Amino acid sequence: MSDPLGKEDLKAFLEFRSEHKRRPSADLLFKYAANKQKKFWAHALLCEQKLLSKLPNSWFEKGFFCPSTKAAEQCSSWATAQWKAQLAAGYSAVHDLTGGLGIDSLAFSHQVQKVHYREPNAELCSMAERNFHRLGRSQIECVNEAAESFLKRAFDGGELVYLDPDRRLGEGGLRSSLSRMQPDWAFIEQLMDKGWQLLLKLSPLQDLTDLIQRTSGKRTICVLESKGECKEVLLYCQGAKAEAEKVSIVLAEVKEKWTTEELHFYELNSNCSKYGWSDSGFLLDPSPAFRKAGAWKFLEEKFRLRKIAPQTHLFHSECAVPGFPGRQFRIRSVLNKNQIPKAASVISRNHFESAEQLRKKWKFKESEKVFLVAFRDEVGKGFVLACEKNID
Repeated sequence: MSDPLGKEDLKAFLEFRSEHKRRPSADLLFKYAANKQKKFWAHALLCEQKLLSKLPNSWFEKGFFCPSTKAAEQCSSWATAQWKAQLAAGYSAVHDLTGGLGIDSLAFSHQVQKVHYREPNAELCSMAERNFHRLGRSQIECVNEAAESFLKRAFDGGELVYLDPDRRLGEGGLRSSLSRMQPDWAFIEQLMDKGWQLLLKLSPLQDLTDLIQRTSGKRTICVLESKGECKEVLLYCQGAKAEAEKVSIVLAEVKEKWTTEELHFYELNSNCSKYGWSDSGFLLDPSPAFRKAGAWKFLEEKFRLRKIAPQTHLFHSECAVPGFPGRQFRIRSVLNKNQIPKAASVISRNHFESAEQLRKKWKFKESEKVFLVAFRDEVGKGFVLACEKNID
């Protein structure tokens, strides 16, 4: 099916978009069920609604077009794509072997002169190429071919290879498994053996220890957090022959800007030297990226904190901690069962009951004014503390 980004159809599509962009797309699909082209356009508006939280609205005003729900769900956000693209600075070219919607290729094109986008789906490849032109990035070379064909290419140490494998394969919810990807891990190992420098995007569920054990040489693991969620795990391999083996972890989060902390692998999931808490002071809840990396030892030492217990991923401090990466709660009291508030937010860390179970049990409304933090201490005893969020 033709897409609306050709010169003849673009104006008509943008008029259709202007008329219908505020109307629920499900209604449009029903309204234009008998009109093949307008139904196709309605699909694009439905995808646009999904993409507005990821991509600049100005792109859609210029005709950026995506009728594929899968491509919309799997693509990087513009914020995370721009962060990744910084790693490409200094390379002569980037090969994006899993092009998809092309968001990462667009970001790379602002860092390097040559970007080679590869995508096995012909329609998606054509659509991405038109989008690149609409956004003024026509220097991106688009090739309709599978990633595996890249193995025929001669090695160039000045170029970077980027992959975002399809992790929605197989059954059993194994999106974090390296054995269930396309391209598969065997293909990635071949690229490593050839010496290519790789940037690999993986599931936020990916086990970091497994990733370390599967690789060697100089490499970096990046855990990207955005809007309070762990969004991506990246593996940046700089070549098996580059320096001595070294692993560092970069933790980044998007608020008003990116912040980064570098750790070494031995610091991850390491035992802290101090455990404990008191019923006054502050509870500190590390951000998702730090929890994902298991950066307990790092947080203890940098901010001079006590972790509540080895398996309870909360920290305690007698005073507020400026710069702590996560939420801070001022402790008001140990919760008395006869003093359950009418409204509160619940956080459960290594407690006997989950936050959802506690909400159902206590039957109160959500509120950001009161926080109930449930956990187990070092000897396994359960507690619930009534707290308020520290906004200093």
